[in-house]
Amino acid sequence: MKKKNYFMILALKYSYLLIGFGIMCVGYNSINVKGIDMIAGAVDRMLAGEHVVIMSLLSKLIVMIILGTVLTFMKQCFNTLYSLYIETDMRNMAVSHMEALEYSYFDTMGTGSILTRLTADIKEVQNFFSNSLPTGMSYLITSSIIGIYIFKMNHVLLVSALIIYPIVF
Repeated sequence: MKKKNYFMILALKYSYLLIGFGIMCVGYNSINVKGIDMIAGAVDRMLAGEHVVIMSLLSKLIVMIILGTVLTFMKQCFNTLYSLYIETDMRNMAVSHMEALEYSYFDTMGTGSILTRLTADIKEVQNFFSNSLPTGMSYLITSSIIGIYIFKMNHVLLVSALIIYPIVF
């Protein structure tokens, strides 16, 4: 009999929330890069002696900050819902499986050890889906967007950064 990979089934069942999380990450990081680019351009123009309208720059940055805050909130909502739905389904599957077991199994294995193991396993699943997976995905998206930005500025700079970064860190 082939065992089902419930872990993967649940991850794919709610993948739309993970995709929403990814979209919010892309939006947030794009806004950050655009804001940094705007500030750097304004500083460059000031250093070149050109006139920069600070109020125009500040109004654009305030809009970007508000939008970034909303995207961060939405990103956290998608992350929380993704983790919560998977954790709830895992608990429901575990309980339905335990209800199907015979009483002799509980006498043999010990109820306390079964519940302790079940609680610890569900906590690990929750930690993976609420922390590890979103953090890794966020780091990957952030690195990609910054890499694209550096690539647009200077191809050699990106290659140099990719070569030196693993050596330094």
